Amino acid sequence: MEKVLLIGSSYSALTILKILKNLNFKIIVCGNNKLDPCHKLSDKSIFLDYSNLKNIELIDPKLFDYIVPSFNDSAYLFATKLAQKKKNPGFDSFKTANAIQKKNLYEKLLAQSEIPQLKYLVFNSLNPSLIKEFNSFPAILKPIDSHSGKGCKKISSKKELLNLIKTLSNKLYIIEEFFNGSLHSHSAFISQKKIVIDFFVDEFTTNYPFQVNCSNSPSNLKKTVKFKIREFIQNFVITHNLCDGLLHTQFLVKNNSFFIVESMRRGPGDLYNKLIEESHSFQYTLNYILPFVGKSYIFTKTKYDKFFGRLTLDRMTKGNIFSIEFLSSFKNTKLFPLKVVGDEFIEAPEDKIGIIFVEYRNKKEMIKITPKLNNFFRINIIDNEKKI
Repeated sequence: MEKVLLIGSSYSALTILKILKNLNFKIIVCGNNKLDPCHKLSDKSIFLDYSNLKNIELIDPKLFDYIVPSFNDSAYLFATKLAQKKKNPGFDSFKTANAIQKKNLYEKLLAQSEIPQLKYLVFNSLNPSLIKEFNSFPAILKPIDSHSGKGCKKISSKKELLNLIKTLSNKLYIIEEFFNGSLHSHSAFISQKKIVIDFFVDEFTTNYPFQVNCSNSPSNLKKTVKFKIREFIQNFVITHNLCDGLLHTQFLVKNNSFFIVESMRRGPGDLYNKLIEESHSFQYTLNYILPFVGKSYIFTKTKYDKFFGRLTLDRMTKGNIFSIEFLSSFKNTKLFPLKVVGDEFIEAPEDKIGIIFVEYRNKKEMIKITPKLNNFFRINIIDNEKKI
């Protein structure tokens, strides 16, 4: 029986592990939290911190035949570095993978692909002299390795920026012109440098700034916008010689202007894969896995689209979970709980209580409700059963 090393052990990796079991692989799970669910279901576990690339030396390449990264940046980068030892399928070079994930290097990749960019500047917080050259406000300040909106701040003026720099930790940051557009994502499956199938999703931020916690599928984007984004991404794939697999991209749209926010070669988190599977009846998780295990995509004819929304349950203050109330009924509702009664949770974006999927009756209902989907559920905490 062939063996797969799954990098990642949390709830989001469960959907991957389930498919790997169905494919009759022996599964070795890598992750440092012994309480994570994937360790309970694996054939073998390796307990280490995969966010530290030096820990690659602790893994014997003879233990596995293939590597599959779960849906987070650290897992993907660790898997890519490890894959170079045995030339495992499904991975770009580490240099390319690292450049896509690091915001300052990613901007250079976009420029090389002749994709329109916002004005930006990269600087070190301990040597901010370069910042004097930046004058496009409002702007967004981001650590170059940020994800889920962590550490991102909107800046209104040069004075505000200079005051903020004094409080920053020692690391590289990128400051970028603020573009007030609607947020969307594009998941494209690549084969022989071509997009062979793709999906668009509308995304929203309703709680923690810059962290997407709500989305719907299918997207309400115009066909002309989809065509242009495909053109951008296809050019990106060819320019940087990307291998077969998933390329997921977030972008902003306003009128006839389009700007790419970020891309990733791992699957997006918060069960995005389930959103596509529910709305399009497409085997997203399976086809994400197949290039990593040396197999061709399996594209089956999809049924008609269903209209789905996805909501990540979190809150801006910590507490202990008591219950979750459903304040309205939908055609179909599914809850993936990440906490049980009594569990402590901390503030967004550092923690999540659960992920909810709702099926709408029609497109009109989806468009109307999704941006305010968080208003249809309520988190009750143990503290005198106070409600938010």
